[in-house]
Amino acid sequence: MVAARLGRMLVSEDRLADAFGAIFPELHIANSDIEHLWPIEVAYLGELVKAGIPFVFDGSLGIENALGIAPRRAVRIVGLGYPNITAEEKLAQVRAHDADSDWTRAAGDVELLDFFKRHIIFSHLRRKECRRHGLRFVDTSSDWDRALEETCEALCL
Repeated sequence: MVAARLGRMLVSEDRLADAFGAIFPELHIANSDIEHLWPIEVAYLGELVKAGIPFVFDGSLGIENALGIAPRRAVRIVGLGYPNITAEEKLAQVRAHDADSDWTRAAGDVELLDFFKRHIIFSHLRRKECRRHGLRFVDTSSDWDRALEETCEALCL
């Protein structure tokens, strides 16, 4: 949604993981163990920066890795997360907005609750990481429209 709004290419970590996992199963790259993909992402994103191709990256790449892609003046990094919501509240939000194409549609509530609990913890860590590096963190816990505006503004500075 952010990439389309900004007219930039979307690079999705999930889609990269799916593609590499299917083509190179011996690399053990899967959405559940995404860190194996990070060196590939850093190299690929670095090539996009060198080529001058504007993009929005959607993924969990560590801030330290993201900062290593290119000189800081060449990239804008905004952390996103939902540290101020419970897993049950997040599940209710997602269920209220599930689209036919969303992977969450096929997932059970127990699986999603576990997923959201992990991502809430990750969101707290990401927010701290952003503060440590002086980067913007946008809280997507409740007001999605505001978070979308804030993210687009931060990426367009």
